[in-house]
Amino acid sequence: MNAELAAGKRRTYPVFHGLLTILVASTCCLVNCGRNRGWSSEVVGDASGTEQVCGTHDLAVAPDGTPHVVYFKPGENLDFARRNGTDWDVEVVDSAVGVGDNGVSLAFAHDGTPHLAYCIKVEPGAEGMRLRYARRSAGAWAIEQVDSSGSWGEGVCVILDAGGMPHLAYDDWSKRWLKYAWKDQVGWHVELVDSTNDGWYSNSPICFDGAGRVHIAYRRNDRLCYAVRESGVWTLEQVDDHRGDDEIGMALDADDMPHIAYGNGIDAGARPYYAYKDGSGWHIQQVRDFYAHSLSIALDSGGTVHVCYDEKIAGGTLKHAEYRGGVQRLLAEVYDYDGEYDPYFMNHVTVGPAGEVYASSGSWQGAILFFRLR
Repeated sequence: MNAELAAGKRRTYPVFHGLLTILVASTCCLVNCGRNRGWSSEVVGDASGTEQVCGTHDLAVAPDGTPHVVYFKPGENLDFARRNGTDWDVEVVDSAVGVGDNGVSLAFAHDGTPHLAYCIKVEPGAEGMRLRYARRSAGAWAIEQVDSSGSWGEGVCVILDAGGMPHLAYDDWSKRWLKYAWKDQVGWHVELVDSTNDGWYSNSPICFDGAGRVHIAYRRNDRLCYAVRESGVWTLEQVDDHRGDDEIGMALDADDMPHIAYGNGIDAGARPYYAYKDGSGWHIQQVRDFYAHSLSIALDSGGTVHVCYDEKIAGGTLKHAEYRGGVQRLLAEVYDYDGEYDPYFMNHVTVGPAGEVYASSGSWQGAILFFRLR
C-alpha cells in the first residue's frame, strides 16, 4: 500500500476474528458477540472531558507505522496528533481565527513528511471557507493558500504523486462546483471538474491508479458520481440516481477499478450502500436496511472490501461490513455507545506498513475516538 494515499484513498482493513458465524441464505454473515470485538479504544490527544473538538478529522499512518490524527478545535486550532506508543503528542498546525470544521485531509510522503489540506473561515461569522495547504518540514508548518477565487474548500481530500507533490479534490461552495488542484515547481494549478451541481456538497475522495490517472468520487445534485482524468481530460459518469447527502469513501482495487461506500437517502432515510465497477459496469447493493451516517471504505491486499459507517440507534454504533467477490461476508460492530462517547461523524479506517489496523470516529461529545485491532 502507498502510504501517501490517505483517507478516502487506497486503504486496507483486516478480517475480524472471534465472531459467531450465522448462515443467512448463501451468505456467511459474521455477527459480533461482544463489545469492541477485540478492538481497543481511546481518546485522541487532549480531547477529553471538558475540552471538546469537532468531529471533523482525518487518520493516516506514517511510513514508520505511527498513527496520526489531524482535527479541528472549533474557533481555536487545527491540531496534529502523533501516537507515541501509549499517549498522543499534539502540536498546533494553524491557529488562524475561525479555523473551520468543513474538511481536513492528511497524507504522508515516502520520507514521512505530513501534508494537510483543510478549510478555514475568512473571518468569524463570515460565510464560506478558504482552502489551505500545509507541509511540515524541519519541525515547522509551512502554510499556503491554494485557490484564490470564490468561496471554496468544502470536503477537501489530498493525495501525493510519485514526486511527493500534492493533489486536491474539493467543492467550491459558492458555485457548487467540484474542483481539482495540484502543485508543481511552478505553483498551484486549478481545474474545474464538474460545474453542474445544485445540491449538497460532500467530501470528494481522490485516488491515483497505477497509470497515474486521477479518480474522484463526489455528489452532483445529491447523486453519486465518479470522474476520471486521463491526459488532462475529465470523463464524468453518474453511479446512482438516488439522492444522498452524506460522506463517501472510495478505494481502487488491484485492477484500478473503483469501489465506493456512500449513503443513499436523505437524513433519517439514509441507508449504507456499496458500489463497485468491473468490466460489465457498476454493481450496487445495500449494506444494511438501517439508518447510517459517514461511510468509509478500504481494500486489503487480498482484495477484500471493508466498509465502515456509523449506525444511529439509541446512541451510536460504529459498524464494519466485509465483501468478497461482491458478496457480503461480514457485518459486525467495532464500537458501541458506552454511556460516555457516542461515535458519530467522519469515520476512517487504515492500515500500517506491517499490517496494523486502526480506525477512528468523531463523537457527539466532541472527542475523536481512536481504535486499534488487538
